[in-house]
Amino acid sequence: MIAFRQERPSSLWFGTSRAGTIISETGKVIAADKEVYQPVRLISQWREQNSACRGGSGDSDETLSACDRREALGSKLKAVGWCFGREGEYGYQMDWHACDASSQEASAAIVSGVSDAARPKPGDFPTRDRLTRKTVLPDFKGRDRDFNSFRTRIREGMRQGPNFAGHYSVIQIGCGAGCSFVIVADNKTGRPTNFPRGGEGNMYLDLDYHLDSRLLAAQWLDYDVGRCFLEYFDFDREAWKPLSKTDIGTTEVCYKPIRDNLR
Repeated sequence: MIAFRQERPSSLWFGTSRAGTIISETGKVIAADKEVYQPVRLISQWREQNSACRGGSGDSDETLSACDRREALGSKLKAVGWCFGREGEYGYQMDWHACDASSQEASAAIVSGVSDAARPKPGDFPTRDRLTRKTVLPDFKGRDRDFNSFRTRIREGMRQGPNFAGHYSVIQIGCGAGCSFVIVADNKTGRPTNFPRGGEGNMYLDLDYHLDSRLLAAQWLDYDVGRCFLEYFDFDREAWKPLSKTDIGTTEVCYKPIRDNLR
């Protein structure tokens, strides 16, 4: 429950002041709202501010203020055990619910603010093999014909030599403003594969990886919820094994290079 400086009984009043700012909030009323009625009024306010944030002009003070209020309301919902979105849902399907095992937050092994010591380290995921002979290019007329549309970019990337996990080339290809996808090609066999993140669902995709490690970090923006995520993967025996997924902040965080956010 939110209390405001207005001339009406405030013990059961919930809303925004004329300035659209939250004056105060009591944990006792929040608990009652959650356990008995669900925080429907708080969720309603979040949705209102989310619409104003996403629908307004990106550089206006009103839009930025709406985004700030949305973040404040979201933090209050999370503080009383509510989560936004379930694992595997698309952005348009996500909504607030009492946190459970299917919540997106439950799948994150790393949370915002965790020290670097708790993050996966490249040295803990050493390469299993290295390229010891000349690069083998894909067979775009046969086995690898599904990648034929990108043959020039793939060939150029592979001819520069491996840059990931001993004998693989990570090749990122643009698909519009802020949009890209990634192909990972094996320089030993010539076989290209797709990385599981990219396209319009994972905007501003940025990667961090090393030649001597199987660990790959991916940073991307979910436009539908206005949040920036950081994921870690282990590329073990040509299979992408998710290790963790972390909400690292608002849209602006994803405008920074991943290496800046990993410092």
